[in-house]
Amino acid sequence: MKKYTSKSLADIAEAAGSMLLFTLFAACMLIIIGAAASVYTRISSGYEQSFTSSATLKYVTNKLRGADSAEILGEGEGIAVVNGGIMCVIYSGADGIYEKNISLGETPEMSGGTCIFGAAELSVTDDGSLYTISVLYDNEKSRVLVRKG
Repeated sequence: MKKYTSKSLADIAEAAGSMLLFTLFAACMLIIIGAAASVYTRISSGYEQSFTSSATLKYVTNKLRGADSAEILGEGEGIAVVNGGIMCVIYSGADGIYEKNISLGETPEMSGGTCIFGAAELSVTDDGSLYTISVLYDNEKSRVLVRKG
């Protein structure tokens, strides 16, 4: 038959100390993971905001630079860009920035396009020899100046 010996106080303290150290390690790891997730969320949202604003500005700027002519539509919430025999209408809609291509003889209207950038707002103004293109995304406004050509 097996004989059971009682554990001494030192064995119990050793086991309790090991469990306490493991619990402390696990709690620290959970805190570090939570902090890293928070940092990642902030970086991701900042990157998305920066990317959407800069991509929109670059897209409209490149369209203007390659155009034969351009005309601001409405109160500056859109622009019609002519390149060859096609007119590209880029405008700010209800939930983003839209684009549509129409024939040169048609009247440019700010409706019925394809959403190219969501949750952003476009504004174009004529400042003499320059166009000012502004994009509002998440209450942050970015703008660029483009020379008329």
